[in-house]
Amino acid sequence: EHCQQYTGENSPDIVYAKALALAILRRVKEAKAAVQECVAARPLVARELLRKRHPRPKSKFPGTITVGGADEAWEYWRAFGKYWERSTLAMDLLREATAKR
Repeated sequence: EHCQQYTGENSPDIVYAKALALAILRRVKEAKAAVQECVAARPLVARELLRKRHPRPKSKFPGTITVGGADEAWEYWRAFGKYWERSTLAMDLLREATAKR
């Protein structure tokens, strides 16, 4: 419902949250489509979520976040990565979607 209020928004906080919520609810077909949209919109976030190690990326402009950049992906992982790691389905869908790219 929260994500529907922000239809058209493509920030990781919205699109990745929707995909994760659908996976947690076991709405597999919808979750798969949502994850594919996530990876298309913000591929660096998907890569960051799947990494084993998460070093903080260097920023050209400290104190800012680059839309679509490695720093945005790292910040998303820092805030929400633990929730993704708890969902085997979400992580499997993410791996599948990134392997196709």
